[in-house]
Amino acid sequence: MILFRKVGFLQAKPAPFRLSSKENIYKKIGRLPWAHWDGKLKGGKMPAKFRIRKLVAICAITEMLLFMGVVGVNRLDAQATAAISGTVMDSSGAAIGGATVQVKNTGTSLTQTATSDELGRFRFPDLAIGGYEVQASTPGFQTIVHKDITLTVGSNPVVDFRLPVGETQQTITVAAEVSAVETQSTAFGALVESKQITDLPLNGRNFTQLLTLAPGVTQIPLGAPGAGSTFYGNGQKYSIAGSRPSGQAYLLDDQDMVNFWNNGPGAGGLGTALGVEAIAEFQTLTNTYTAQFGGSGAVINASSRSGTNTLHGSAYEFLRNDKLEARNFFDTVVKPGHTSAQPPTYRQNQFGGSLGGPIKKDKAFFFGNYEGLRKTQIITNVVTVPDACAHQFLTTTASGACGAPVTESSNPAVRQGVRNAMALYPLPNYVPQLFGATGAASATGQALVDNPNIGNQNYVLGRLDYLASEKSSVFVRYVMDRANRDFMTNVPYWPEFDRTRDHFISIEERHVLTNNLVNMAHVGYSRTYEDAYVYGSPVVSNGIASPGTIATPVTSGGTSPGVHPLQFFSSDPASQFYAVSTAGQGVPRQDGSINPGSGITTIAASATLPFYLVPNKFSFGDDIVWTAGAHSIKAGGNVMKLVENTWAPFQVAPQWVFPNLTGFMQGNASTLNGQVSDAQNPGADSTKDYRYWVFSAYVDDQWKLTRKLTLNVGLRYSPTSIIKAVGHEQFNLINAPFGQWVPVDPRVGLAWDPSADHKTSVRAGFGVFHSVLYSRDTNHWLQPPFLTVAQTTTSNPPIQFPFPWTNVPRSSGTVIPTDGTLSCTDCDYYGVHTTPYQMQWNFNIQREVMANTVATVGYLGSHSVHLPAQKDFNYPVPFTGPSGRPTFGVLNAEPATESRLCVSPDDGRARGRALPCAAKQPHPPFRERLAVAGVIYVVEVDRQRFRSLRPGRRRRDL
Repeated sequence: MILFRKVGFLQAKPAPFRLSSKENIYKKIGRLPWAHWDGKLKGGKMPAKFRIRKLVAICAITEMLLFMGVVGVNRLDAQATAAISGTVMDSSGAAIGGATVQVKNTGTSLTQTATSDELGRFRFPDLAIGGYEVQASTPGFQTIVHKDITLTVGSNPVVDFRLPVGETQQTITVAAEVSAVETQSTAFGALVESKQITDLPLNGRNFTQLLTLAPGVTQIPLGAPGAGSTFYGNGQKYSIAGSRPSGQAYLLDDQDMVNFWNNGPGAGGLGTALGVEAIAEFQTLTNTYTAQFGGSGAVINASSRSGTNTLHGSAYEFLRNDKLEARNFFDTVVKPGHTSAQPPTYRQNQFGGSLGGPIKKDKAFFFGNYEGLRKTQIITNVVTVPDACAHQFLTTTASGACGAPVTESSNPAVRQGVRNAMALYPLPNYVPQLFGATGAASATGQALVDNPNIGNQNYVLGRLDYLASEKSSVFVRYVMDRANRDFMTNVPYWPEFDRTRDHFISIEERHVLTNNLVNMAHVGYSRTYEDAYVYGSPVVSNGIASPGTIATPVTSGGTSPGVHPLQFFSSDPASQFYAVSTAGQGVPRQDGSINPGSGITTIAASATLPFYLVPNKFSFGDDIVWTAGAHSIKAGGNVMKLVENTWAPFQVAPQWVFPNLTGFMQGNASTLNGQVSDAQNPGADSTKDYRYWVFSAYVDDQWKLTRKLTLNVGLRYSPTSIIKAVGHEQFNLINAPFGQWVPVDPRVGLAWDPSADHKTSVRAGFGVFHSVLYSRDTNHWLQPPFLTVAQTTTSNPPIQFPFPWTNVPRSSGTVIPTDGTLSCTDCDYYGVHTTPYQMQWNFNIQREVMANTVATVGYLGSHSVHLPAQKDFNYPVPFTGPSGRPTFGVLNAEPATESRLCVSPDDGRARGRALPCAAKQPHPPFRERLAVAGVIYVVEVDRQRFRSLRPGRRRRDL
């Protein structure tokens, strides 16, 4: 139950800034104008009691909030900076007021000066990360210099001075023994330092893998819900302290770096976040962080490298290939030229370099980084296919032998269509025959299929730091991340092309306004572009399948000779679904899909393709830090304008679902999902363009109640404007409300240093964290009267494959006279949202057990309310299936008034509990890892459908 943390001294590349070294910018601060002490100083300690004029205090804070400029949300108003504080005392421990304290950045030689107050206190807020030394002096005492102090992202070390009597010219320089125990902040998290980022082995040099070094972080297994996909992003997802991945924020130099779906940083095509050489370090905040951070999940707060007065750089090339790869269990096929099975082709090259240094010493600095990734991989998939008998349209006996011919459809078009579709399945080459629980053959087998996965990615970061004056500094940072991927899934006839183009620009200016007031202004722009489409359609000629292509733009339905078995739509461009859509004109109509039943693998392209998602974010913000006696007050505001252009016509091709293999061979489908007609719904268009604003304002006060006790209080407010559709309106609301006015998040915490030696701390905190509802949360593509997921069902006789009609209108409540009785139902999205929020709390104890080694034991808790979820509004009648399990029947909603509604309720709940118990050491066997003892995470959604863990006590489920 203990966390050991080895703290080393980091040679970081800090962001430069300059403050006056010729004058004391911090004059004697004294007491706040609205607070005074009743008592006298005793031994330099804070008096036992005090009183505050509350009304004046509230007015002062309110005035500060009104003064703040506004500006963007899940930029979250955070700064990747640190602070140094401490007390100046004489050798007996009495406070020394008016002492001169100077801090110097050893990388850039920049200095900042302050004066201790009457209690001997001093504080340097908003310092760039990196190496520092701190000096204290006053007449009648010797000068002390503490060196080798390393500031990391979010750190707040305490550096105390005990000055011996003597001449000021006498200087004593010592290596600072700064404890890594956190005695002031109540935020719970973990730091990943530069050395860890560059030295620990990372598969694909993906820095987000290092999130697991923090306690309470769990990877979501690939293939699990929310784990990632082409549409949502292929990056690895994490549950942190029981929170959903969608509530997390990834910040680089205060700027939000996530995609449209808020699913991790980096180009989503290859699922990796590059930039190991460009990131100095990052902090993972998992619980009860301050009000300057928004969102309802964890915050990953990173800082980019910057140049210093010394030239530094790197060059690298990493190669991984199949020569040293172990053979996969399923790679059993002996290829030509080999006597045994070999690993499939795999080659991954990562190369690049970085360079940073001075443009003008102590004035201007630069840093640049490039990283390239080239990947070629053959992935072996195991697919379930019809056996050799089924390929000949013969029945299979219980022993697995071929039997009598299957009774095929009397309709020649249906019969030939099914045979062409059957040709798309390979013969079983891995397991010739699968047998059921009773021992009888299932007429299915397994085949090994090699699917290529080819991709490339280019990452560029450039940063310039400039000291405009002794009190002002500015930096500009640009990131470009581009990736392409060609790959196939299951049966490799439908090649998919994914493309991401991400751009991020950030500008920040830091200015010292007065001796106790520092201001940071920032602007940013980001554009994350993602699109994907299928550019292939298999061709069957004389019973043999081969890859084919679809013409672009669509003019003839295809350019390859032969038959496209799953291309069901007219070759006339005027009848194509995309013809009405501005965004979709010229995009080829992809094939439909087939689910033969009997456990056979579905073949076809993804139903979410094609699409593109292009969010643009413009943010403007301001933050201010005011140091006044026992108080360190930080406040700020942020405004973000979102310009989102999207196009995602779901289910643009039909999906045929058959009851079993026999039904497939006879061409008798049970369900037809997706777009069932060449005809376009009147006015329908899956192009959705949105414009809206997100605001935020916060105030934090770190109040030193006594030398041993610190109170952290904060308040955050994050309203959102109404989401407005532009050019492709879904609806018009008269006198529409503004949007979300409710989200007010209080934060409070206590940090106790019982011995005042900064080697032990007892901390506790609580906070409320609201999410922000974006356009993505409205599931807007599925709202009528635009394209919805149309479902066609039939009972007797069944639907005949392939599609025997054209230009079928969408659901109209009428029976279409064909060879089947049809009814169309819609899966729509409906619901009134309540802003989701999470309550977090923690209690933990830290102790420095030896030099630079800290042990932590604690308890984290969270409770989430109003989480978005989907469920059916109009339930189908359940029945018990052949397996004995409850089954929900296929819904025939006609003539039900509400049709079939997939509702988005806001009654989803989640609870998380964690006992952070981990170890971190610089050498094996721990390998600098943090191992979490356990996290219990249960989501309660759609409680009318899913059983509670403990019926009758649902709210107590962990």
